[in-house]
Amino acid sequence: MSNDKEIRQKAEQLIKLVDLEEHSNKYPYKLSGGQKQRVAFARALILNPDLILMDEPFAALDISTREALQKSTKEIVTKMQNTVLFVTHNINESLYMADKMLVLGKEGNYFIDNPKSTSKEELKKLL
Repeated sequence: MSNDKEIRQKAEQLIKLVDLEEHSNKYPYKLSGGQKQRVAFARALILNPDLILMDEPFAALDISTREALQKSTKEIVTKMQNTVLFVTHNINESLYMADKMLVLGKEGNYFIDNPKSTSKEELKKLL
């Protein structure tokens, strides 16, 4: 990005994309945990990286906020076509978020090419 106007436009697009338009003038300490996570995600997206690392990004959130952010994150990643390395200990979250999965188990590591066809019980056996 070459100038302030372009940067501002991109920031405004990302604020809209992560659904924070009505909160764009708030100080960070005035934002909820879920809103702070969306800001962090927008900050990562602004440079249009090939790879985004997300380490337990929703772990500290209540279940309804977690589920809403999972859904919106998945939609944004699909739209922006970024690759995300998503680390989680939550089996349900991993099955929902993953297109491909690496399970680090006690007896070894397992690559799952199509997690959507894998059950929660099958994953538990690998751990």
